[in-house]
Amino acid sequence: MIPSPAEMLTDLATRITSHLGPALYSNFSQADAGLISTLMTVLAQDYERAVSNRILDIEEMCEIFTKCPEQAPAANQRKAFAKQTPKSLHLVDVTDLHRQGFEILIDLHAWSEGSPQDVIQQSINRDIWALLRRHSERNKFELPIN
Repeated sequence: MIPSPAEMLTDLATRITSHLGPALYSNFSQADAGLISTLMTVLAQDYERAVSNRILDIEEMCEIFTKCPEQAPAANQRKAFAKQTPKSLHLVDVTDLHRQGFEILIDLHAWSEGSPQDVIQQSINRDIWALLRRHSERNKFELPIN
């Protein structure tokens, strides 16, 4: 058998909801079982896409970082980040690089919103907002409605 962790988590979540939850007597226990089931469902979804989504974000951040002018904040950090790759494709390593990129992006975003008259800053601000929208769409969870 080839393990599919996402499928296993989803199956376990379904089992908790359909078999264990109804057998519990207190409202609190049933609600707790529902919460655990929901969390397992979103973990399954994130498991399937986490590395891919973070890599896409990293690539988009690198595009933004490389087209920024020198006077934008953290020029050296941006250049260094754009040359990096994750230590491995393990989720922890990809997540670490992703976190580093978002720390730089936050400072850059604050700078880009600081001068509404500057055309370059406006362009970078639009690019960052577009990245954040795509990031949100990539990472949204699809929950079954009961």
